[in-house]
Amino acid sequence: MADEGSESAQSWARASDSNTDDGSSESLRLWKRLALGALVLVTMLMGVVAVTLPKSIKYPQLMDENLELKQQVKEIEGQLSEVDHILIRMRLYDAQLKAIVEEKNLPKGVGDSTP
Repeated sequence: MADEGSESAQSWARASDSNTDDGSSESLRLWKRLALGALVLVTMLMGVVAVTLPKSIKYPQLMDENLELKQQVKEIEGQLSEVDHILIRMRLYDAQLKAIVEEKNLPKGVGDSTP
């Protein structure tokens, strides 16, 4: 009976050891999966940073250039507005001159701006 008790204790110890080994290997597999997932995540984040970092570094320069170009556009629009105003006045003067020429029945060549 002592042999039976020692055999059952030994078999229980072996079973306990194999359960621990299975538990350790499962735990090891879990840690490997977690490490692999973390590695994939870090790799993806590094890729995102590699793509966006050059753009974010150039952003202040591009912003300054954009503001400068906007200022130039405003100046050009101001000049065009001025030219447009002058053109309207010239058309008004041309219409007035044509009306004067028609009133006085002057020959067509006089006061006509077209060659």
